[in-house]
Amino acid sequence: MPAFGTDTLAYLAQLKVILDNLPLAKVSVATDIWFTCYQTDHTVFTFGNDGTGALASHLVADFGKGTHVPGPRERATCWSAS
Repeated sequence: MPAFGTDTLAYLAQLKVILDNLPLAKVSVATDIWFTCYQTDHTVFTFGNDGTGALASHLVADFGKGTHVPGPRERATCWSAS
């Protein structure tokens, strides 16, 4: 195992707590809704302002770029006031 500094170990410990407490049932519902929108050619809208606007914008960008496969492209847009 590589030698990690105390900051790295603290970060990894905190990340483990976060991952262990993710509401996976809610994440599954959200992904099912998003995928259903894709399958039925609907548009996903995300909203936010300030920090949540940035998160909403990044979510749309990440899904738009990172999930494209041959076939119809997913439609998503962000309405942000940031």
